Amino acid sequence: MLSSTGAQINLVMEQSGNYSCQAFNSKTLRYTTSQPNITNISVTSSSNLPVEGTSVNLTCDASGSIFTREWMINGIELKPSENIVFSEEKRVLSFRNLARKDTGRYTCRISNSFSSQSVDYTMNVNYGPYDVTITCPAQLEVGQSLALFCSAESVPGATYSWMFNGELRLNNSEVLVIPNLDKSDSGKYKCEASNAVTGRSLSGEHTLSIEAILPFCNKTPKTT
Repeated sequence: MLSSTGAQINLVMEQSGNYSCQAFNSKTLRYTTSQPNITNISVTSSSNLPVEGTSVNLTCDASGSIFTREWMINGIELKPSENIVFSEEKRVLSFRNLARKDTGRYTCRISNSFSSQSVDYTMNVNYGPYDVTITCPAQLEVGQSLALFCSAESVPGATYSWMFNGELRLNNSEVLVIPNLDKSDSGKYKCEASNAVTGRSLSGEHTLSIEAILPFCNKTPKTT
C-alpha cells in the first residue's frame, strides 16, 4: 500500500494500479474520497462454442476501482441457483450444466460511487440433434415422384445423410427425392442428423411400401 500527502504524487512504472484521493477540511472536519472511473469493461467466456451439458464461465472485468457487480439475463436480475454460481465477488458467473434455456443476452454492470458501466454478452448454447423426423405422403404409387423430408432439433442446424436398406443414398441434404417410384424403392429409409459443434448424431427410420396400381378403363355402354 502506497500513501502520500499533498495534491500531487510521483510514481514509477512498478507502482501502476488503482489509486484514490481523499480531501480533508480541518475546519469543517469533512472529507471526500475520489475513485477512478470505471473503464474498459468486458465479458469473456471460457468457451467460444458452449455446448448443452457442459460447464462454462463468464468473467466480467474492468479498469478502475470496482465496488459492486450485477448480472442480468435479458434485462432481468440473475440470481444464484443449483446451476448458476457466482464467485470472486460476482466477477465470475459459472454454469455447472448448460441447458438450451441458458441462451440469452447477459449484462454485467459494474458500479462505484462515481461511475457505472455495463456490457452485454450474447451466449448461444449449442445442442442436439434431437427428435429426428422423416415425413412423406401417406399414399404412394408406382410412377409417382416422392420427396422424403428429414428434420431435427439442433443448434447449429444439423447436416443430413440418407441410407436405403443399409446403403448410402444421399449426403448433405435434408430432402431425398425419388423421381419415378418403382416397387424396388420399397424398403427401409434411414436419415442421420449430425451436429458438427456438439459432435452428436441421431437417426430416424421410415419404411416405405410401394403398391402397383393397375390401369383402369371406364367404358361407356353403347346405346341402340
